Amino acid sequence: MTGSTKAKQQASGKAEPTQYEQVAMSSLRICENYITQLQDIAAVLATAIRRPALTQAEQTAQLRVLRGTLAIAEKYTSDAEADYTLFATIAQDARGLPAVHMTPGDAAGLLAERAVDMVKENTPRARAARTKHHAPEMRA
Repeated sequence: MTGSTKAKQQASGKAEPTQYEQVAMSSLRICENYITQLQDIAAVLATAIRRPALTQAEQTAQLRVLRGTLAIAEKYTSDAEADYTLFATIAQDARGLPAVHMTPGDAAGLLAERAVDMVKENTPRARAARTKHHAPEMRA
């Protein structure tokens, strides 16, 4: 693509297919991360259901785990709602709706930043820090 063609494309806000591909791939990575997070929550809840607490101490510990799991699920829900808004903006931009003023590069940059944030939030150290403050480990 020549320099003048590229400049015209950027001025008009039209994206190349590769730019939309990058945006779509970033969106998929974010969704994959949500799936992993939800699987982790399901695993915690399945453990609580399969092994009911018997003693008062176990019930207290289990309640703390469930409260911590609920707090994490609420945060994931909030993150997903924010990302949904971002995806909707990108979709409107892709359709060329005039109310949206975002370049494909802006969209790709926002998605890349969000994907990096989610990876940082989902490291074993970050997960341990979240659960350490919310709940002690349940005994087997």
